[in-house]
Amino acid sequence: MPGGPLCAYCGPWSTSGVEAGRYRGKYGRRHRPRPPDWIVELTNAKGEPFQVHDGACGMTGRRHRAIGRDEARRLLTADGVPPCPICHPGTQLHIIGEARMRAGRGTTA
Repeated sequence: MPGGPLCAYCGPWSTSGVEAGRYRGKYGRRHRPRPPDWIVELTNAKGEPFQVHDGACGMTGRRHRAIGRDEARRLLTADGVPPCPICHPGTQLHIIGEARMRAGRGTTA
């Protein structure tokens, strides 16, 4: 054959394992699922909500699950789950004033 043996992963256009690895890496980056919009971190003991995070926050713990915008707002306001101090999901959800009132840290005008 003119190009050498065929690669089992990539087909006739690649002749080395290095090229096959590059192709698989590019395919994985292109087809990676989108991160969730919001994440709730859960406690280790009972699995109760511990903190609310932005979906791209790197400070989430091992135990977490994806949630929607409405559930994130409900957890931060009505249920009293604290927001992550790193990614500040309350700012993105426009509930800063409500969170301060709930925590008794000031008044909003």
